[in-house]
Amino acid sequence: LLTILGVTHCWQKLGVINRCFCLLGVLSGVYLSISSGSRTGWFNLPIFVIVWSLLVLKPKLGGKKTLLIVLTSTLLLMGMFLSNAYLLNKFLLIWAEFNDYKAYGINADTSVGLRLSFYRMGVVFFAERPFSGWGDLGWMTQINQMDFMQFASEYAREAPRHGFHNEIITNAVRSGIWGLISSLSLFGVVF
Repeated sequence: LLTILGVTHCWQKLGVINRCFCLLGVLSGVYLSISSGSRTGWFNLPIFVIVWSLLVLKPKLGGKKTLLIVLTSTLLLMGMFLSNAYLLNKFLLIWAEFNDYKAYGINADTSVGLRLSFYRMGVVFFAERPFSGWGDLGWMTQINQMDFMQFASEYAREAPRHGFHNEIITNAVRSGIWGLISSLSLFGVVF
């Protein structure tokens, strides 16, 4: 997705070989995402399309061409997903897991359920020590809080020792506001 943003922004400045190389990178990324079994990352696609269309395409191409490109891309993606049972089943599974997640009640240790539980726990840990953070595993002494036991299984409470499945949350828990700033600054550099 970052390659698409960069290629779109610099298309006129790139030579034919560089354009082909970038397009090959985009196609490789799509292939790797599909073949790796990635599910939740695809939910970032609408956010990407909004950023891409408003910050890159519209200033360069105007409203009508941008709308045409976005609609064409969306129709192609929808056609790809609807014609591929594997991808369609992945999205239906994501949706089902998301809808089955409970705010109050033990959740199944599914892909989406675990991520949501990790994120919730990470936000609580960050809020408890926003300036000093917890270090690498200091928060482990707090995993059996009643608040966490209401929604996360024992596995879900212990699994984040390897990270909260999100670098921003992991660094915010580990280093407090300073970890949060350092992680977000990576996106600032890209913008």
